[in-house]
Amino acid sequence: STVWLLLAWLALALVPWYAAPWSAGLLSLFDGAAMAPETRAVATPALGQLIWLGRWWLLPLLLCALWPVLRRTPNAMLLAGAGGLFFLALQGLLIGLNGWTYTAFNTLFGPLDGQFGLGWGGALYALAMLGLLTQGLARRGLLQGDAFAVWTVGFIVSLIVVFILYPLGHILLSAFEASADSGALSAFWARLSQNSIWSLDCLAGGRSCGSAWNSLLLALLSGLSSTLLGLAFALLVVRTAMPGRRALRMLTVLPIVTPPFVVGLALILLLGRSGSITQWLAMLFDIPASRWIYGLPGIWLAQTLSFTPVAFLVMVGVVQGVSPALEEAAQTLRASRWATLR
Repeated sequence: STVWLLLAWLALALVPWYAAPWSAGLLSLFDGAAMAPETRAVATPALGQLIWLGRWWLLPLLLCALWPVLRRTPNAMLLAGAGGLFFLALQGLLIGLNGWTYTAFNTLFGPLDGQFGLGWGGALYALAMLGLLTQGLARRGLLQGDAFAVWTVGFIVSLIVVFILYPLGHILLSAFEASADSGALSAFWARLSQNSIWSLDCLAGGRSCGSAWNSLLLALLSGLSSTLLGLAFALLVVRTAMPGRRALRMLTVLPIVTPPFVVGLALILLLGRSGSITQWLAMLFDIPASRWIYGLPGIWLAQTLSFTPVAFLVMVGVVQGVSPALEEAAQTLRASRWATLR
């Protein structure tokens, strides 16, 4: 806990709190003569921002770093870490470059100078508060008191929140942004009920249906094809003496650990308008290049290739759980292959 406290106070007292302009550079922050006044205001640590520049919203961050110094208990570290992360996120969301993010706060608290994005100071402070939070949880017995394991889990969870949940939440909340002539709920309903989402023109001779129906169709097709292919490969591996079964098991793991864009990029390089297979087919069989890979068939193919390994891993366990004696009994009773499979 001492290391995390030292890191927190280092971030608050010595390291520039906001992201300095790239023209200044980190080393030029120590050269006061070469630093412009606006750069000096940005590069001041949080403690200086509070005392000299009157940025009062940074005060809760200092109090959260001070509390564990006065009370070295697991609860104090836990609450201080959670409070520091909460107030850090809160002030970042409510105060932007031009002051308050929401105009209602101008009426309640008055106009406010804006702030830049977090710099090294803010990043180190967030890391220190995460360390205090996980240290407090470990001392309370989480994961059998293993501080490193708790910190690792907390770090991974924080990355998921920052880079996945927060962007998704921001996108979802943007659907409720009120327009000039309607409220938030009315604007949300207008966006949700757009014809481009729910249109069924394709059933009446139109060019295409709405995106919701296209997504539903894609999900059904991908789920069906991935499940059937996964079942077929599982039967080959478990119920036959096919050579290379172990190699097939190893290959099925590769699409899971491979980034998703690799599958899409590979399909475009192979089957796109300038893809190698497309050019080969055009040269040998005079098949013209097209953009089918960018439509429903191409997305369906990419989804099938991506999710078949997952279906295979599930189906292998299912097939292994079925006793071969049941299959032998069905064959003895002259059941059809379809009846045996069911």
